[in-house]
Amino acid sequence: MSENKINQEKSSDYSLNKILLTFFSIINIRILLDSFAYSMTDDKVFSWEHYIHALLYFSSIFLSFSLLLYFFTKTDFKKILLFISKVSFVILAVPFVDLIINKAKINSPYITIIDNNFLTTFFQTANPFANIGITKGIYFSAYITLILFFLFVFKKTKSYLEGLAVTFLGYVIFFIYSIIPNFLILGYNIHSKDDASSAYFQTLKTSWMAKYFSESSILNFSNNYLNVNSAYELVMARIFWIAIIAQIITIFYLSNKKTWQTLAKNLRIERVFNYSLISVIGIILSHRISTEINISNPLNFIALFCFLVLLALHAWLAVFINDDEDIRIDEISNSNRPLAKKEICIENWISLRNYLFIIIIFGTLILNTQTAFLLALAQCAFYIYSSQPARLKKHFIFSSIVIGFTTIVVAMAGFYLVSPDQSIQAFPLKAILIIGFSYALLSNVKDIKDYAGDKAENIRTIPVVFGLGRSKKIIAALYAIIFMSTPYFLEIPSLMPFAISASIFSYYLFTKKDFNEKYIFFTKFAYMLVLFLMTM
Repeated sequence: MSENKINQEKSSDYSLNKILLTFFSIINIRILLDSFAYSMTDDKVFSWEHYIHALLYFSSIFLSFSLLLYFFTKTDFKKILLFISKVSFVILAVPFVDLIINKAKINSPYITIIDNNFLTTFFQTANPFANIGITKGIYFSAYITLILFFLFVFKKTKSYLEGLAVTFLGYVIFFIYSIIPNFLILGYNIHSKDDASSAYFQTLKTSWMAKYFSESSILNFSNNYLNVNSAYELVMARIFWIAIIAQIITIFYLSNKKTWQTLAKNLRIERVFNYSLISVIGIILSHRISTEINISNPLNFIALFCFLVLLALHAWLAVFINDDEDIRIDEISNSNRPLAKKEICIENWISLRNYLFIIIIFGTLILNTQTAFLLALAQCAFYIYSSQPARLKKHFIFSSIVIGFTTIVVAMAGFYLVSPDQSIQAFPLKAILIIGFSYALLSNVKDIKDYAGDKAENIRTIPVVFGLGRSKKIIAALYAIIFMSTPYFLEIPSLMPFAISASIFSYYLFTKKDFNEKYIFFTKFAYMLVLFLMTM
């Protein structure tokens, strides 16, 4: 057996899962070593906020380096990630170097822009003796990493110029990551670290986080460094989680465009939009009851953005689970879906689903407890709706109940994202009844297009039970009931003319020969928009 063939076989042993687990293990070891090397704010070995922050920070920055190396070498991403996982051992040297030189009070990769001068800070950061707050251990780790990047690119390209270019851009990436906290307080006039700290403290104090953690052990505003720092770690974790998602999407697109294009056609954007709209209803309810939403606060904007992205990921995970269970139905009713067309094998489908699940876990951990629990609960409802052995979608009564329940939970998640009152009693009972009942009935429209497949699999939807023609009239009647009862229950008589018009138009859309679900969706959205404008 030739040496090249042996090397090729050894390389094939390194699965992506092994590479990721290696990287994950190294980060965990580093977090423990930091506890010995640095004077922390308490005596705990493990701080959850610091852990999730550190894990997402290292993951994000090494994904950035992976993209950088790819653009210079066009090497397969799996090989680049394998190289990066080996380079990541360098981060273990940081606490040892700092222990040898002197015990640092705190180990932070972040700096404040000096006198609002970006260029001055950019050049001074490269100097390990500039005393700007970065430890010697971090400098040592960064320099070794950049040297290894130079050698990797030079080996692939045989070009000193490209090697130097990747070294410089690697430093730029280090620098950008080090100044990220400065962007949280844009708009403030920052001239010193004290000013920056004060500005951030005021931003944090007026955020949603301050409201729902004000009486908890995680955060209070009695100038306690540990509690405020824990909140800061959580904010940074949210930023890196978003950065990780953006970079994973980029890597996936660059490494497998065909699979990406296949999945992109199956994203069900209307479902994501629908649940985003439901969550916004919850946010508006909270706004009307108790508080200003205050999106201008950057911490609030980050929280809202993370929440909406996580909601979209939950919706796509539900799609992955549902399509896996519905292959035979889709082969009849939705033959353009990836598994039905056999564009993606089931093993790769499951792997993608599992990676998505891991990303969702970390996204769930960076939100407040109530919102995180409610989104997890919604996913549980999605699961028992689609999957065996429960598979509650098999009968339209159970299907409607589960969808109504899920809708309530999603609205509550939006509500508790912004509400200062995190008690279960804070969410209005009338909203639970109206939202749950309405969406339970309206959800049956989706079963019309799946009629042939559901009938073949004996899924007892309204179209299967009552026949396709009759069921369209039944579901149209359900839409009319919801449209025209809402003005009565919400005491908005001025909405009734529009409700009647929407009901008549929906009936026309349901009974016309060329049925198209998207026009029903647009009608429902228009109705909700008018309702929203009338209740503001």
